Amino acid sequence: MEKTILTDLEFSLPIHNCVIIPDFGGFILNMEPAVFLSNGEINPPKNSIVFNPELNHNDGIIASYISKNENISYNAACKRIKEFVATIKMGLKDGKTVPFGNLGSFTSDNGGNIIFVQNIMIIHPGLFGLYPMGIKQLAEIDKITFRNKRNLSLKYTIGAIAASVAAITLFMT
Repeated sequence: MEKTILTDLEFSLPIHNCVIIPDFGGFILNMEPAVFLSNGEINPPKNSIVFNPELNHNDGIIASYISKNENISYNAACKRIKEFVATIKMGLKDGKTVPFGNLGSFTSDNGGNIIFVQNIMIIHPGLFGLYPMGIKQLAEIDKITFRNKRNLSLKYTIGAIAASVAAITLFMT
């Protein structure tokens, strides 16, 4: 039961950007924009997961996924979710760290507040395959181009002089 809910949550979060587990809280997918660093490196956009315990009404997403995937009624899926939430709340009340699949884990502080610690960054399908990369600054490119042109012209000049000397030597003999 627990694996089904967590798997459905991991699957539906990139699609819906906000998925609510009724009477527990909502998971929101925040997209962080690309970062341009001063050393010329570009870090691609990424997603982070935020948990908000105030979002606790049933949006029906998880229940619909469970109902469809396990071929059970919507009400039976809601009942499974309530049992799952009761198990999580019991673990948090006992002061345990409750693992939450690949997404992260939950703990509670002394005030009874629920704290979510994220494990992984969710990769949005449109961002898959983007890695940090470095680009050269324009000033560096100009220096390299100037150096290459100077070396190239020097190489041709020396070659031309050598060919001229060889031609003159052949004509003199």
